Amino acid sequence: MEISTQQKLVFCMLTVSCSLKTSVYAFSLPKFNLAVKDTVEIELKTEYRHRRSTERFPIDIAANFTYSNVVSNMNLHKISDVTSDVPVVLNDEGRMTAYKVFDLTEVAYYEDRSQEAVFMVWEKPDAGNGSGEPVFDFFGTFVSDNTQFLVQPPDSATGSHSLAQVQDVSPTETDFRLDPEFDQSMLEKATEILSDEQLRTKRQVTPASYIVEVFFVIDYGLYSFWHNQTTGESAARKASALSKIKQFYAFVLNTMNLRYESVTGSGYTISLRYAGIYIADNATGAPFVQDNLRTDKVNGRSAFLADTVLAAFTAWANTNLANKYKYDHAMMFSSYDMGALNGNTFGADVAGLAYTPGVCGNQRYSIVEDHFNAIVGTVAAHELGHNLNAAHDGEGNNCIPNDKYIMAADSSVNTTDATVNLRMFRFSNCSIAYFTNHITTLNKTGNCLTNLTSNYNTSDLDPYLSGLLGQVYPPDKQCEMARGPKSALYRAVYSSNFSSICTRMACSLPDSNQYSVILAFDGTTCGSGKICQKGECVSKENAPKFSDEMCPFGDTPYSLIGSTETCFQKMGTNDTSYNCYMEEERKQCCATCEKHRLGNINITGCTYGDRIACSGLDLSTCYTYEKDQCCRSCPGRALTIPNCKYGDLANNCDVGSCSQYTAEDRTKKCCQTCAVTTTTTAPTTKPTTQAPVIRKMAVTMVFAVNTSAIDFGNKTSPSYTNLRNDLTKELTSVYKKKMGDGVKSITIISMRSGSLIASYEVNYIESQSSNMKFTEANIGLVSGDQINVLNQSASALSVQVGNTS
Repeated sequence: MEISTQQKLVFCMLTVSCSLKTSVYAFSLPKFNLAVKDTVEIELKTEYRHRRSTERFPIDIAANFTYSNVVSNMNLHKISDVTSDVPVVLNDEGRMTAYKVFDLTEVAYYEDRSQEAVFMVWEKPDAGNGSGEPVFDFFGTFVSDNTQFLVQPPDSATGSHSLAQVQDVSPTETDFRLDPEFDQSMLEKATEILSDEQLRTKRQVTPASYIVEVFFVIDYGLYSFWHNQTTGESAARKASALSKIKQFYAFVLNTMNLRYESVTGSGYTISLRYAGIYIADNATGAPFVQDNLRTDKVNGRSAFLADTVLAAFTAWANTNLANKYKYDHAMMFSSYDMGALNGNTFGADVAGLAYTPGVCGNQRYSIVEDHFNAIVGTVAAHELGHNLNAAHDGEGNNCIPNDKYIMAADSSVNTTDATVNLRMFRFSNCSIAYFTNHITTLNKTGNCLTNLTSNYNTSDLDPYLSGLLGQVYPPDKQCEMARGPKSALYRAVYSSNFSSICTRMACSLPDSNQYSVILAFDGTTCGSGKICQKGECVSKENAPKFSDEMCPFGDTPYSLIGSTETCFQKMGTNDTSYNCYMEEERKQCCATCEKHRLGNINITGCTYGDRIACSGLDLSTCYTYEKDQCCRSCPGRALTIPNCKYGDLANNCDVGSCSQYTAEDRTKKCCQTCAVTTTTTAPTTKPTTQAPVIRKMAVTMVFAVNTSAIDFGNKTSPSYTNLRNDLTKELTSVYKKKMGDGVKSITIISMRSGSLIASYEVNYIESQSSNMKFTEANIGLVSGDQINVLNQSASALSVQVGNTS
């Protein structure tokens, strides 16, 4: 067993008033308010599923995005230059403090330059019912068929991703202000040299790489928007909001970076880096906005004059940010409406405003209106372009505005010309010439774009909310932070309670049967009504309370230590619940085992159900195993034949020979085979065997299966025929596993798309037991039991049953 050295944490002093509750976390983002065009099914190509990096995410994801009978093939590559692990700066009572904000859900960023695609990707918790395969949610944009689309994750665990067309964006023609300190003759000189011949000439011979370090600022209105999307207690809500804001704006920067990758053929490249983010988590933290809000509102939303706020933001940032944090450009995002005065009339038609130029100097600032829509990355890239010296295409230069490059004063989707639409992701030759001219000037006076001023290391920063970290980040997450992806609290170490967790948090080491020990964060739950404080488990009035001292954290979320199986795989069904009788497994899967205990609470001596795998055993074995090994399943299989509870004792009974058997053989050894009723009819009293009653039940189930490859319109097609045969085989196996040989046939009546909607008929020998088992089989399919068709494992989403006998 590996024992770690004492975990070192630097704790900051924070005053937080909240009620403590154990966190249950599932990552989600607010929804962009766009008209949904369609659903999109995302299928990972098999060969990439196990091609994992040393971290949680694959280096490459090859996937098919299927929508409206269209398949877009994405070859997404993981972005390593722009991540969300950056300092988060807060205003603590007038003091600017940078924190490390931990993420409960790790997010990675991917791009496919061939389709102008940028995505945030995260792994679904407990996806696939413990299948072990990574299942991802996607959020991002791509271009297909002349149109930019937004993909958003499903609202539920079994739903589909949604697809919507991104709306047009029209920055105003006056969305920049000339830097008063800038030599205007240099700008005039730049415009003079933009002849057609020079635009076709590379500006530099020696390749160079220029990196713009961008620092984001989030105003209080935007913070409030994100905070309102969270749930739970105040401390957890704030930590969640800060984390999601930090992660989302890493996505925004990646969408901007994709556009700056078009600066090629000029002898240099421009790329962006995430220098950090300031979040105004209270109104006093953003005086540059809050002090300049107008009394009148636009469509119920507060508004401000963009000119006024840009100047105020610039002054505030040069005083409060520039002296502590290194950046080449700072960009403020606001949820309020920006506008300008036309005479005495306020017009809310400004999407952003920036100084031209300004990068590296005292005017290195811009502001962007953010109503949480998909155009924010486009506007942000446009405003940064102004700060890098670019004017609008067609304004004092030879470029044509209708070509619709990034620096066009307005843009709209061209419904016929894909080339025009792709230009919306690229800078024109004029813009690149403006960049070149300003970079040349900066190279003479000191160019901040030539060096990274910081590696944005957050490891030395105080963790945000350190006094209550244990409530925001449960033990499983703490283990992942300390020991890497797939590490989790090793629950089996603890005997009767978790009081020792404060100084001895056991974390499993992935892909091994070992664990190591770390110190728990202050605030970690260590018992009912107790939390960790300075290494001790102490009672607190507002600490979480629960009745089961041995299961405060639920099941182990990943594979059990020393095993490749998850709790669901190991003991998730009634057929595998016998593993709960083993103490180590029961501690690791305490919630699953508690579910089994409650399900068997009315069966004496059968705490967790059967003690062995009983479903495949012959019925007659229940005479021996009923009270011990198969205490749950045998009573449910009992027959209604008098004195023949579990069928024949002998295995060679023949109904045609029953009249020749002795009375003992007929009523005991072959009691099921020879079960008869005697009817008196003249002129004979010959015993007759009662014919079994066949029951016919119609079932319709919806399975979460991608059926895009099936030709449902042609029922004789190979794809339809093969699916029908495979589905018949799978369903027969499911029902026979529950009902045995009493199942006579399963006939597929119809299949149609919409995931997979299948109607079929089940014929079986009716009895009280078989009726119950038929119901159990149906419930099992909608509760986690799976079929395998089209190389996909899936449970049923819904079921309808009717009697057709």
